[in-house]
Amino acid sequence: SDRLTEYKDKSYNLITLFHSLEHIHKMDELFLHINRITTKKAKMIIAVPNVDACENQFLKDDWVAWDTPRHLYHFSPKTLNMLLDKNGWQVIKSKSMFQDTIFNIYMSLKSKGVKKIFIFFVLTIYSALNQIIFSGKQSTNLVICKKK
Repeated sequence: SDRLTEYKDKSYNLITLFHSLEHIHKMDELFLHINRITTKKAKMIIAVPNVDACENQFLKDDWVAWDTPRHLYHFSPKTLNMLLDKNGWQVIKSKSMFQDTIFNIYMSLKSKGVKKIFIFFVLTIYSALNQIIFSGKQSTNLVICKKK
């Protein structure tokens, strides 16, 4: 975040944080800089692992998206919205990144061979159906935000 001081005030219309927000040590400082360097009409796109992902109930501690100790924070759609709201941002659209679901399930499975392939397909189908039927159950929260 020390390098963020080098950026000019109100000079950016778009900020992207793809699988990086969960790694930030000084969250409040980050948002102070983001708010300083973005224009009034700025948008921000964020992708973070979703602790409410439906496959997480099966994978538990083996869920690869926990990624401790590198992931300092873990977000649900609700907690991500709270963080953004607190820092002057509003979610205008949420989407699923289904490719992350496939990756997270595959990388989380400890079994080998046919057993791994079977569990992978069953969990992937289960997760896909959950994402279609229930919102907020995807492996990754992809949100588009605007300044309030």
